[in-house]
Amino acid sequence: MKKLLSTNKEERNRYYFQSLLIIIILLVYSFSINYPIFNNWDDQINILYNRRLSFTFNNIIYWFSHKCVGVYLPITMLSYMVDYSIWGLDSFGYHLQNIFWHIVTVLAIYNCFRLFNIKPWITFFLCLIFAVHPQRIESVVWLSERKDVLCASFYFLSIYFYIKSRDTKFSIIAFLFFILSMLSKPMAVSLPIVLFLYEFYRSSVKSGKLSVISNQTCPPVLDEPRRKSEVGDQKSKIQHSTFKIKHPAIFRVICKIRGSKFFELWPYFLVIILFIPITIITQTDIKFESIPVSIYDKLYSTIYNIYWYFKGTLIPGDLNPLYPTISFLYSATEVVVFYVAGFTFIIILFIKHRTLFIYKVLPILLCFIISLLPVVGLIRLGVIDHADRYSYIPSVFIWFLFGIFLTKFLYPNAIKEHEPMNKLHMSFLCNKKFVIYSLVLYSGLLIINNIEYQKIWENEFNLFSYSTNRKPNNFVAIIHLIDMEFERNNNRNILILADNLNSKVKCN
Repeated sequence: MKKLLSTNKEERNRYYFQSLLIIIILLVYSFSINYPIFNNWDDQINILYNRRLSFTFNNIIYWFSHKCVGVYLPITMLSYMVDYSIWGLDSFGYHLQNIFWHIVTVLAIYNCFRLFNIKPWITFFLCLIFAVHPQRIESVVWLSERKDVLCASFYFLSIYFYIKSRDTKFSIIAFLFFILSMLSKPMAVSLPIVLFLYEFYRSSVKSGKLSVISNQTCPPVLDEPRRKSEVGDQKSKIQHSTFKIKHPAIFRVICKIRGSKFFELWPYFLVIILFIPITIITQTDIKFESIPVSIYDKLYSTIYNIYWYFKGTLIPGDLNPLYPTISFLYSATEVVVFYVAGFTFIIILFIKHRTLFIYKVLPILLCFIISLLPVVGLIRLGVIDHADRYSYIPSVFIWFLFGIFLTKFLYPNAIKEHEPMNKLHMSFLCNKKFVIYSLVLYSGLLIINNIEYQKIWENEFNLFSYSTNRKPNNFVAIIHLIDMEFERNNNRNILILADNLNSKVKCN
């Protein structure tokens, strides 16, 4: 009876928290729902002057066989066609659909977190933080970034249905959502590896425990010849026998991968193999082919961007629609401090709680890094080294890691593991009231920051003026602002901006 009442209470809390998330998202992003469609900056190509937004068979075939702004995203273009058929060029409907898909993403994330026994109120706050984080504005408010919210919605719906149906049969729904995600934006290329890492974690779990990791036994298949010579034809004994392993660390991993559903992921990887050449071909931009990028620059961009996206997820400071290119001189110290502190924490956690680190923390951190790989700097994306919109999917894994830690510290019996954490549980930092007050305060500050930053996105002139006034600024913003000042016949500002651009080019 108590179990039934507890289940009913959790169901009520689930609907209550999700409804509250929807209301808050609608209220926060209502400030920008009437912002116009931009005359430039991709909106004119995607929407404003796009002659293929009518819902016709030829246009549908066209978007499944052509790219738009250097990206293959037919599902995203179909979503614009829906808006155009209903609203014409009224920006209200386009913004409304962006917000709708953002809500779908947040609810999918909420349900994914709950599958890992993260407490409902912790899940609510983490999803709220993700939803109202100022870095989300670029993906939600900018109409040309519809592909972010669409891709993420299908991405996390795929994860949710994959996990829900894992113990039954291959989920066609999860696989279809993955394909829709890929057709919305190639950023979903990381999903099969994320699912593989989930299988690695799941293979170590037996009835909610990780204690099986310490066993030095393995399924009988791995040493078939030796056992056959020992027991002859006694197959019944062979099927239930176990044996000692000389190198347990290696064989434990092999055993767990073999015992997982890893091989059922081959359709996902097949889709990736098919999409990689399409993505490479469509994202080739002739304008940037002449820009030399050394291997050193790519490596440092990768190292810096992992730091930048991690920091930006936790501390959204110095937001900018167009960030300046990475400079080694200005960033080396903070990057070194970040990695030294990070590796120190990892080593301590590995020594103190090896099981927790190997089977939970490490896979989640790998999910964060792998989901960033398409935009982290290994492949040059024009003149942009990093952008807030690229954090839309990767940042979820950071908040997921926080959810795992908070649930473990505050409710040590909720997520059962072989290694206790009683000492950490006694810390005042893990006091429930302290955590709630901290999350409320942090969420409130993010909402205020979000609303203030939304004002920058009211029109293009505000955007490029804001980016130009940031130090250091991105010369792309200066070029756009010069064009807009030229249309206004504001010659004085054009000269000032031209001098700024000239000095920036000399510095580079």
